Amino acid sequence: MKIKKITLDQLEIPSSSDVVLDLLSAHTGHQLPVQSLCKAAELFGISSQGMRVALTRLVQQEKISKTGRGNYQLNPGGNTLFRDVDDWLHKENRARAWKGQWLGIHVDALALADKTAWRRHEKAMALRGFRPLRKYLYVRPDNLKGGLESVRTEMQALGLMESALLFEIAQLEAKEGDIVRSLWDAAEMRLLYRALLELIARSSKGLARLSDGQAARESLLVGREVIRHIILDPLLPAEMMPSQERHELTAAMRDYQVQARRYWNAFLALA
Repeated sequence: MKIKKITLDQLEIPSSSDVVLDLLSAHTGHQLPVQSLCKAAELFGISSQGMRVALTRLVQQEKISKTGRGNYQLNPGGNTLFRDVDDWLHKENRARAWKGQWLGIHVDALALADKTAWRRHEKAMALRGFRPLRKYLYVRPDNLKGGLESVRTEMQALGLMESALLFEIAQLEAKEGDIVRSLWDAAEMRLLYRALLELIARSSKGLARLSDGQAARESLLVGREVIRHIILDPLLPAEMMPSQERHELTAAMRDYQVQARRYWNAFLALA
């Protein structure tokens, strides 16, 4: 199978709110002055006024807090995704040996009427790697540490609907088991991770030829794309998908982030 190639012009440009949350998440202490955030916004064509509007909105949403002397700080309690975003480097540690069992989520058809709640519910299922098996029924391998109760607690914080039924599936018929395994395209994911590894390698080699601002911008775009896929990785057991590409991608992103921070600190004139 041919490996895809991911280019910079294919990467999503972040919104003003995304820039704030990304920089605060990545920076030591999770806080930055407003001047630095406005300077960073300019790299993405966002005006200072647009950035200040975003800051005000994020404060109102309690995702960030305004501290003394015009600084803004990430508010972990106001962001249900904070743990997943902040702990992407150690995501692989959440998996445990698989014993062939599954977890299931069933939702009532009436629950879909609340579109806002359903979107949060879908995001929670995506973040924990659930896939649709039947109408209103979603499954994943039972190989996450803490098992059913831990997954339930995490997903409730992420937006799992109160009416959703989360349960264990001890055994599936052979035919049904084959259908369930096919819900995840492991080969496609491995190809994607190799393409992301190649993207990191190309970018890492080229950053030194750019100005600090250009390098900072590119590294944020690349980092956002890679970390997004790491966060959404379903952590399939080795019996369904070898972990080599995921492990290599996480290690490469860790090293790339160290490099990126140097350019961001230089661009923002931070110590």
